This record gives sequence, structure tokens and C-alpha cells, in this order.
Amino acid sequence: MNDRDAPHSAQVLPVFLIVDTSGSMAEHGKIECLNLAIRDMISSLFDLSGNDVEVGVAVITFGGSDASVHLPLSVGSIVDWVDLVACGATPLGAALLLLAKTLETPTFVSNTSYSPTTILVSDGLPTDEYEVPLRQFLASDGGQDAVRIAVRIGPESDQSVLESFTGTKSAVFSASDAAVIEKLFRHLTDVVRSRARVAGLEAFNLPSSFEFVDLSDSRF
Repeated sequence: MNDRDAPHSAQVLPVFLIVDTSGSMAEHGKIECLNLAIRDMISSLFDLSGNDVEVGVAVITFGGSDASVHLPLSVGSIVDWVDLVACGATPLGAALLLLAKTLETPTFVSNTSYSPTTILVSDGLPTDEYEVPLRQFLASDGGQDAVRIAVRIGPESDQSVLESFTGTKSAVFSASDAAVIEKLFRHLTDVVRSRARVAGLEAFNLPSSFEFVDLSDSRF
């Protein structure tokens, strides 16, 4: 269900999940844990919606041969979530092009929205050309304004690729195995909840530094 076209008195804080659904995500229960984590994140963030700020969530997937919008930006509503299915290659470049295009589309993000939070999740290496799309995304208004976070699942993903997306090592979080994914997503949900509370009260955005998130008791 997409409520983006419905009237809202509150400003929207958009959250974009850019999720790797390549074949390797089917291994070791990763895609199952990720589906549960995203369901929980959406439910928790929608509980925050109020008069001052509403959190919107969108999901872009990249797997097989292309990227697609799995969930259009949905605001403060019950989402009929369809589980992600893992298959094929890792077309990160296609996902970045789609993200940049989406952030420039008023249907998804308006001039009255707060700057988006973008969370890139991957467990492998890109299988298409991603460097030019990444530069295009970072040079766009949406990319420059976005709070950019990355989640590295397992040892096969390239830390340097994810750091090039976030612009800082401190915004790349590592899940050593599938069991850690849900715990990590709870931490990231808290980060977004903090942004929503601050934006609603003072209408400014937190910087893209997440060193205050305590991951010391996790296997990262």
C-alpha cells in the first residue's frame, strides 16, 4: 500500500533501503533474516508518525540482471510486505542509477521532505559497472543531502565499495553472519528514530556519523 499521494500535515523523513537480492543472499538464511529485519524496521518506524514528522520507507532491490522498486515510498501506513527472493547476479550500478532517479522524482521525495536516509545492504561484489553510477548518485542533490549508511553481510562483500557509498568508514556496519542481521537492523532503526525525533522538534538533520551507536556487544 502506498500512501504517498495522500495529504499529510507533517513533513516526511524518507528512508530508502537498497537491498542486495543476489543468489548468494539465499545462503545461510541471510534473505530470511533480512525479510524479518525489514518487516520489524517498517513496523517500528511507522509507529513514530505524528503531527510534526512522518517516516516513509521505500525498498529498492538489486538481483538477477537489474534493479527494481520493491516497495514504493510508503508513509505511516500498514504495508503488505512481500518477502524478498534471492537469485542471480549483483547489479549494484543499476540500483544506484534507480536510486538517483527515484530521489529526483517528486512522487517519491518532495521539496518539503527532510533529507533521506539511504541504507545499502550487500553481501557480495558488484557484477556490473558501478563507479560511474555511484559518482552520478553522489553528485545529485539527493545523494549529496542523504545520510548514507551501508551494511556489509559476511566477508565476501567489498568494504571499499561500501565506504565509497557512505563516504566514511564509521557508517559501514558489518554483520558477520545472518544471526546478526536483525540485531544490526534494530540499531539502525534506532538511528532513524533519533533523526525523526530531532527533525520533528527542531527541523534539522543529524550529521552522517553514527559512532554513538553501541555495537560493542555484537560480533562485528
